[in-house]
Amino acid sequence: GTGDNGATSLLYPCCIFLLDADDAALEPRLRQRVVEMLERGMMRELEELYGGSEASRLAGAAGRGIFQAIGVKEFRGIFGQGTRDLLSSNEAEISRPRCEINVGNVDQGEEEEGLERALEEMKRNTMKLARKQRRRMVRWLEGEGIPFHPVDMTECLRSGGQAPFDKVMQHVLLCVENFFTDGAEPMVGREGAKEKEEEEKEEEALLAKWRAYECEPCGRTLRGWNEWAAHQKASGHKKRCAKVRKLFAEQPCEFKQHYSRETNTVTFKCTPRVEAPGSSL
Repeated sequence: GTGDNGATSLLYPCCIFLLDADDAALEPRLRQRVVEMLERGMMRELEELYGGSEASRLAGAAGRGIFQAIGVKEFRGIFGQGTRDLLSSNEAEISRPRCEINVGNVDQGEEEEGLERALEEMKRNTMKLARKQRRRMVRWLEGEGIPFHPVDMTECLRSGGQAPFDKVMQHVLLCVENFFTDGAEPMVGREGAKEKEEEEKEEEALLAKWRAYECEPCGRTLRGWNEWAAHQKASGHKKRCAKVRKLFAEQPCEFKQHYSRETNTVTFKCTPRVEAPGSSL
């Protein structure tokens, strides 16, 4: 999820592209995809699905499981015996139905009309799903505060030529180059200076919480500021520091804290004091 500081739920920095197109350009493609599925044997797969085991046939009659999916539910009333017969049957064993289009005594024209209605419904449901997926994706990205690049593929779908595609790829490659070189933020979902500052503060607070404090005089490592503050007040720590100072009696020394961001560790140790030029008598 997104924290109060605007940080995203992604583990690593990502360059995300959201491909989209106008409905007028996208819908013909989706409709054509349904036609191609039909040509590749969709009806045969539906026959096998609706003519499977008894449990499968009952699930199909009730519209459960995979039978709720687009491309399956639209043909429920076409294959095998009618759904009402299946659901109302009280027989212990249901005979395996013939996996044929359930048209009864209707003529060829009515059979084709029923199939066309199912295919048209499938095409409409596919377009509805595309719209829903688009809304959900944008809502999720914006809700998580995840930057992304919108890419308009409308002209690519309409013309089918190489020129619109080359134009889109030029934009995409530029965004990728900026991501790896300048670390440029995407146009959409871009964080402002205030959000960036808050993110850095949150990161620093997290580092401080788990920071290690190494005390060389005592030979101990403390976790977190609270432990380190309590350790500094302890009499044992003060005695060891005094003993170290005696070892440097001939050369003045001072205790300093040296921080390494790479390891998130503060080292407390005694170092010789460097006198400013001209300060000695």
